[in-house]
Amino acid sequence: MFTKKYFQDRPILFLNIAIVATTLLNVIVAVIRIDTSRSIAIIRYQASRGLDGYSRADPTDLYSFAVASILFASVAIFLSTKFFTQKRMLSVVLLSLTLIVLVFTFVVSNAIYNLR
Repeated sequence: MFTKKYFQDRPILFLNIAIVATTLLNVIVAVIRIDTSRSIAIIRYQASRGLDGYSRADPTDLYSFAVASILFASVAIFLSTKFFTQKRMLSVVLLSLTLIVLVFTFVVSNAIYNLR
């Protein structure tokens, strides 16, 4: 599955390291910032609902950002190894887009964590 060429390709290796680091950052921030002592946390804001646009739920629902990050990273790295044998550039594009998604996940999760 993982070939020697896959790990010798510098852009692929850099993107894999960046994806793993961003995923770890998402998970660590989620573990540190989520306050489970409260019974209700804000999990979403909808501007169309006006003043009462905050959706509330159990604080453990916020862990879905960390789980999604792990899922995105693992699927992207797996697919990247499969695409690498056919088209190297497709593998690079997939990893680049995954990195962008993980950064957006980090930004959105931090914005929601700050709504306490």
